[in-house]
Amino acid sequence: MYRPRLWQLFLLLAIAGCGGVGYPVSDVEGTVQVDKVPIEEGTVTFTPTVAGDAVSAEIRNGKYLAKGVAQGKNLVHLYAFKETGGTVVELGIKYPEKKNKIPDKYIMGIDVEVSESKMSHNFDLTSK
Repeated sequence: MYRPRLWQLFLLLAIAGCGGVGYPVSDVEGTVQVDKVPIEEGTVTFTPTVAGDAVSAEIRNGKYLAKGVAQGKNLVHLYAFKETGGTVVELGIKYPEKKNKIPDKYIMGIDVEVSESKMSHNFDLTSK
């Protein structure tokens, strides 16, 4: 029967890490509004452009708190859907039609530099 040597176990632990993420992270909080009107419900997603995992947080009453955001440049996507009153049919099933309250010009994302362990960033968007 094969038994690993002690140094092999240490090597595996070193490669796997000790539960840390391996890059600095931050907590980012702020507000989201369009034309000075707070977004009541939605989602904000921070996606790092170099290293790290994407982090999403709920927007509630125009505010959000995203924990564990990778420090550095992030591409942020915002979503806040509302029903239009219409319907959409997919594969024969009717669904309520929804439209993103976030203006189309922000659909590709917003660059945000995350540089502090705890920081604030407000998204003051305009529809024009």
